[in-house]
Formats: sequence, structure tokens, C-alpha cells
Amino acid sequence: MTHRPPLILCSGTLGSAPLADKFRAAASAGFELVSVYGHEYHEARAAGIDVAGLALELGLRIAEVDGVAISLSSGEAFEEALAIAVDLGARSITIVETSDFDRTRIAAAAETFGDYCDLAAEHGVLVHLEPFAWSSLGRTNDAMQIAEQANRDNGGVLLDLWHHLRGPDNGALSADFSARRLFGVQLADTLADPWDNVRDECMAHRQLPGSGAGELARRLGELASLGPLPPVGIELFTAEDAGSVLAGVPTENAARLAYEALARTMSEAGL
Repeated sequence: MTHRPPLILCSGTLGSAPLADKFRAAASAGFELVSVYGHEYHEARAAGIDVAGLALELGLRIAEVDGVAISLSSGEAFEEALAIAVDLGARSITIVETSDFDRTRIAAAAETFGDYCDLAAEHGVLVHLEPFAWSSLGRTNDAMQIAEQANRDNGGVLLDLWHHLRGPDNGALSADFSARRLFGVQLADTLADPWDNVRDECMAHRQLPGSGAGELARRLGELASLGPLPPVGIELFTAEDAGSVLAGVPTENAARLAYEALARTMSEAGL
């Protein structure tokens, strides 16, 4: 069996539960890492919670600052995310491109990305781009090109296999996929038939790994054959939405189901 990377409970999987409840559920289920959204960090701080201290008490590490409105053209948003990452001792920051990315301007995007990486490097924080299905930066190859041209040791790509399957990649990695730039992997399964609205499907109908048609174990195994895997997370949205696989499931039970599905898929991938 190949060495298994640490497992992340991505915050969206537990919906709008308070951050402290998410941390306790993650620790109880067996996760080693958790992701944090900017808004819930601020809400927890406003409630008097020492977020970093709670994670340490529970034996958790912060995987990434996620979900902040960041793009390759919004330095202010990045600086906010970096401040959170530094306070939490987070491993990384996720950049999701929310503006109109122009594929003909890879070099300009790489320059901006490199600037972000330089700021983060001063604090030992990684930065990764996450292509997502309905983004103008939806192709993994484009994100990889940006990271490669930026050429920073702390700059890479987060590959969410749900978006990889439902987005313009159509589940295929390019021949020049750079394993050394793969800084994170996220899992959620897809059903055989996609919805007409990919965003609605993403937010309400992601499936637990191994319960759909995405062949996630095989895909994970293929990634592992390219080099050591980074931390692997599970990300479903949103537990409260009608039709969600975790709708109405208590927070601790949802975390346990997520861990079991992720661990099972990892084992099937030989990890």
C-alpha cells in the first residue's frame, strides 16, 4: 500500500454548523485536518472563540483558508485570507477565480499569482489555484500553466475531482500535468447523469465518494502513480439543502459518514 496522505474535512461538508462544532465532529471522526472559510473564522472570533487554540486542543491542523472571495485580480481579498492563514497556522490558501479570466493572458495571471505566492512565502504558507466547473478558470491545465510560469516553490493547484469531472476537463488530465504542482486533492462523487445547471448540482447534489459514477478510487490511484499525493479532502455542499446526501444528518454523524466514505475510497485506491 502506498503511503496514505492526511485526510481533510472540508468545511462545506458540514453546512452552516458552528465552526467549533465542525472541529469537534472532525476530530471525533478521525480527520487530521480541516478547512476554514473566512466568514466562519470571523464569526467564531466574534463569539470569543480562539480558533487556532481550539484546533490545537482537538489535535487538528488547519489545512487551508477556503471560500474567501479571491481572484487573480483582487489583492485586497488575498491579503485578508493571508491574515487568517497566518493567525491559524494554516497550510495553504485556495484561490478561486471569480472574475473573467482570459486564457490568452496566462503570463499576466502568472505574474499576479507569483506576487501572492511571495507574500505567503514570508509566512510559510502555500497558495493553490482551484479550477471549478463554471469558472472562466475551469481547466486544470490552465491553472497548472499559471503555477508553472509563476515558478514559486509554494505555488500550485488544488484538484477537486468533482469539478474535474463536471467541468471543461471532462475527467481527463493533460499529458503535461505537473504532479509537483499538485498541492491538494478534494473528493466528491458524481451521479451518471449531470444536471443542466452545474452550479446547482455542485451545491446540492454532490455524492459521498464511492457512491456515484466518478470512479474516484481509480482516479486517485492514477494521481498517486505520478508522485506522492498531497492531503486529500472530502467536500460536499450543503448539508441543509433538500436533496443533499447529508441533509438532516447531525453534524457528528455527517462527519463520521464523510470520513468512512473517504477512507474507504483511499483504501480502494491502494492508499
